Amino acid sequence: MDSAGRRNYGAVRPWPDLYARRGTEHKGFNVDTLHGTRVLPNLYRVAWWDIAGKDVVNCDVFAVDCGESVVLIDSGRGGPSYPLMKANLIHWGLWDRVKTCLLTHLHWDHAGGVSQLRADGVSIWGGRGAAAFDQHEKARAYFNGEVPTVDRVLADGECFTNGDVRFEMLDTPGHTSTCVSYFTTIDSVRCAFTGDLVMPNGTIGYSGSFDFDAEQLLASICRVSQREFDAVLTGHILRTTQPSGFWMRDGKSHVLETLQAGLEGKWDIAGQGGGTRCEWRNECRG
Repeated sequence: MDSAGRRNYGAVRPWPDLYARRGTEHKGFNVDTLHGTRVLPNLYRVAWWDIAGKDVVNCDVFAVDCGESVVLIDSGRGGPSYPLMKANLIHWGLWDRVKTCLLTHLHWDHAGGVSQLRADGVSIWGGRGAAAFDQHEKARAYFNGEVPTVDRVLADGECFTNGDVRFEMLDTPGHTSTCVSYFTTIDSVRCAFTGDLVMPNGTIGYSGSFDFDAEQLLASICRVSQREFDAVLTGHILRTTQPSGFWMRDGKSHVLETLQAGLEGKWDIAGQGGGTRCEWRNECRG
């Protein structure tokens, strides 16, 4: 709360309307407010990195308005971030229709809010890696003995529909063993929700997890690069590294840039630095 008793939803600055050059079909969207971002008419960002303060790392949580229901992409960190995210969903008129949360992977900043969402009646879906994660002793230690669980386990390549929107899930391990990506079309924009698979400028997400695997990551990025999509919505859209805003157009170019960096051994991997070359996936080359 500020001195006037108003809730602080995080410092969010406006980004340019990336659709201005495409006519008026999406004009007025991709507009930041204290309550998040209406990226498209039916796509919202309702939580972000510093929503609860700079010392509480959160992921970007997206809400897809599917008509009769709303689907969240990731739960966020939970704790103090959760009521702020919930207030944003209420602000946009979405909260009463939130039925499902699709997890991209099990890290605190993406899945720490699972128990709070489930307590509010939201069903948690994820991949087989997430369902089996509690079998790892290191995973239990990472989550202080309470590994987030899923209510529905999605198979690799499974397609499903929520309301008016069709989704497809692909297993994309590497960043962690639990990683998956979701593909869908929202307001005629083909979207890929990839969690922490790719980051700006050919880089990758955090590589210090006990189950990080560079070769799996390269294979997953290669697999994603073979799909057709317009937008890439990552787990962390940071203003410092993505000053132009969301990757709503030419998203595939960012995936290909990260893929090429991996093939050239340019990824900065925790404990190794650059120079880790993964050459065995020859089908990923040019």
